[in-house]
Parts: sequence; C-alpha cells; structure tokens
Amino acid sequence: MSQPQTSASLVAHDACVYCRSPLGENDLLERFPVGRRLAFDPRDARLWVVCSECGRWSLSPVEARSEIVEECERHHRGGVTRVASENISLSRPGRSLDLIRVGSAGALELAAWRYGHMLGPKRWPRIDALLAGVNEERLDRLRGTLSATPYLAAGLAVGAVSAAPLAQASALGLVLLAFFRMFTADSAEHDRRLARLRRRSDVVLGEIVARDGERFLLHADQAWGSRLVAGSTSATWLLSVPCRGRGARGAPVSIEVEGVEALRMLRLAMPETNHGRASANTLRAATAAIETAGGPEGFIPLASADAKRLGLRYAALGELPRTLRLSLEIASDATHERSALAGDPSVLEREWREAAALAKGLRPYEASAAQS
Repeated sequence: MSQPQTSASLVAHDACVYCRSPLGENDLLERFPVGRRLAFDPRDARLWVVCSECGRWSLSPVEARSEIVEECERHHRGGVTRVASENISLSRPGRSLDLIRVGSAGALELAAWRYGHMLGPKRWPRIDALLAGVNEERLDRLRGTLSATPYLAAGLAVGAVSAAPLAQASALGLVLLAFFRMFTADSAEHDRRLARLRRRSDVVLGEIVARDGERFLLHADQAWGSRLVAGSTSATWLLSVPCRGRGARGAPVSIEVEGVEALRMLRLAMPETNHGRASANTLRAATAAIETAGGPEGFIPLASADAKRLGLRYAALGELPRTLRLSLEIASDATHERSALAGDPSVLEREWREAAALAKGLRPYEASAAQS
C-alpha cells in the first residue's frame, strides 16, 4: 500500500488498531487513501477509520484532519444515502468508499452505530421487537429455559403415566435435568467464551508500559484476566494484569498499570471481552450508566467499585456482566479520544504504528528501530 501524503507525521497505516486486520484503501480521498469506510464529525473535526472485520472505529492521527473532514463532507453530500438515523448517515460517494457523517448525535445514537447493529447484518424486525426489552445477560437463561422445556414435559408425562418406582425415578431425573439446563445456560455461554479465549490466548493486543516503567506485551488471555482496581482516591483507578507463565519463585504474579497506559490497555482489552455487536437494550443500559456517572471520565473509577462489589469471581474484565463490559468499552474509547485530541495526539500515532508492526509480526520497538 502506498504511503498517504497527508502530513509529515502521518506514518503509513494499513492495520486496524484493535484486530490488526487490513483496512484497505480508497481511491476517492487523495490526501487520505486509508480505509474503505470512514466516519467523520464535521463539528469537532474527528476522523475515524472503520474496520470492515471487527467494526471498531480507530481515530486517525492525521494532522490535516480538518481539511480531510471538509473533503469528506463534500463527497458525503454528493453520495447516495444507504443508512440513516436522526443525526448520523452513511452514504456511498464512490465504489471504494463509504462515508459515515456524525452530526449532533447523542450518546445512545452514536453507540448504536459504533457498538450496535446499525452497520451489522439486519435481523428480522419482529425478532428485534421481541428482544427489545430483554437484557443480554438474561438471553442465555431464556435459551436455557426453552431447552429445558422438553425434559420437564417428559418428566411430568412419565410421572403421570406410571407410578412404578423406575418410572418415578426416571421422571425425577428428567425434571432435575430440566432445572440443571435452565440454571446453567449462562455457564454454557461462559464456557463458549472461554473456548474462544483459548483460541486467541497468544494473540498480542499491544505493548504496554507498566507502573514501574517496564514494558510488556499484552496478550489476549491477560486482557481477559485483568482486574479493575480502585486507586487511592475516588477519581483514580488502575489495572492489575496477571503475569504469563509461572516464572521464578518470588517473581510478581501481576503487573500494575495506571494513567494513560491503563486507559490504552482498557481500550485494547474490552473489545476482546465484548465479542459481537450489542443489542439495543444493552446499549441503552450502558449509555445510561455512563450518563449517571457524569460522563465517560467519571464512569471508570465508579466501575472499579462495581467490580469490587461483584466479588472475586466476577472481578476480572472477562467475567464482568455484559452491560458493564460494554460501558467500560464506550467510556474508555470516549475518554481516550477526547484526551488525545485535547492533549498530545502522538499517542494516536503510537497505537497506529504499533498496530501496523504487530500485523507484520514485529514488536513495536522493532518497527520503530527499522523506521529510524
């Protein structure tokens, strides 16, 4: 892929910040040929590249963002609208590019596009209406109840037909099996998630700087097992990351990460735990929780208290309830993007360079050395 000539500081990027999949290129934006689907916010001059594989939005580090956003606005007006909500619309101005214009959208509308099914495969409207009021944490129990119904019916039928001891024992066994399936459906889903994690356990998500200044590669299994810990004050928090392998006797069993690095790590970890797109009801609950906390910046410290309240069994990021995991992903993305735009945008360049290096099988510092 040819290097985009948008600014001297923009390095050629062609990999998703989250999943490392190729982002592709477009032939419509000469100054920014990266990506086949872009989202832009003309009010705040934000420009994201949307991954066609995982659907995550990666904020661009390009310095000439305002000029590129203006060009996107012109192309969007001339394109054919494909999908639209109240303040956000997707148009296709060319065969190689989709443009998503983000207007004055509220938190829920934007979350529906970024984390929900707005850009995903459309489901039957009646199914959406049926599940609109169902929390995703309860869906597995609902499936379990449905799967338990035949066993319960069979047990009751056998017990009613014959009073023989063997028949009564069989009936009791079927009824117990029905209740077992009913109340372990969430465990079955948990097992499926663990199986997915084991397949991805060695995938490197990024390079993180620990609290003591040491650098380490964050793997998917570490992200799943990390814990959100309340800091010394109500406004601070940190991540406790399990070390990989047994190590030597006396070696630390966990690594502490705080500040900007903890926020970076949380952004990389939460998509790993939030596999798939969220339902409308879960999005509504997640955005409401963030608004109740006063915004994304205030939500994460409060979430650490929620994790502690849930107990050790559910304190790891991968074990948290679906709504809390989604809230953390939304809040960490929003906080990181705001701080990067208001402060030092070099953190965005760093994570894009890191993604490109990891996609090629290099460690980030090896890629930096090669470029220098």
